[in-house]
Amino acid sequence: MEPDYRLEDLPLATPDDDPRWGEYRDLFDRAFLTGRSSEKMVAHFRRFRRDAGATMGMVTAECPDRDGRRIVAGFSCAPYTHNAGAGVVDTFVLNTIAVSPAHRRRGLLRRLMHHHLQRILEAGYPTAVLTASEGTIYGRFGFGPTLGTRTTVIDARRFGYAEGVELAEGTIEFCRPQALVEDYDRV
Repeated sequence: MEPDYRLEDLPLATPDDDPRWGEYRDLFDRAFLTGRSSEKMVAHFRRFRRDAGATMGMVTAECPDRDGRRIVAGFSCAPYTHNAGAGVVDTFVLNTIAVSPAHRRRGLLRRLMHHHLQRILEAGYPTAVLTASEGTIYGRFGFGPTLGTRTTVIDARRFGYAEGVELAEGTIEFCRPQALVEDYDRV
């Protein structure tokens, strides 16, 4: 890692008004070109990470456009369980991983992965599970697909509504997840 970069954690006890929460979320918005998060999205992200007991790793760097450091890479992981085929085992799920486009190809992802996987191993977890949009880049860390593709054909002509079942009115619409923030807890 270049000397300008510093590996840090964003503690879950960080006050809600700390600007690093929004900056952490903005990192993912920039990396995945989704537009900037609203305050409600940042609040939801913060609550979700706290509820999960997540570890929020980050790499910061001095930035010339402001006084202080900026988050340029982030990594979130949280304890979980999964069915390993012979039973449920403790694991850590790794997700919400990104490197700012201006800081890619400098070993930041590798540094975050090695650091956090070592912490997970030292904590005694036998497995780690990764959810990623670009899974192929994580093979070098030992991750690979657990499921292949399977095609199932369903003959829908046999389906119908059971007698006596009242049908709800309405329609189904697809929308961006941000549109559901206000209704998330209710749903």
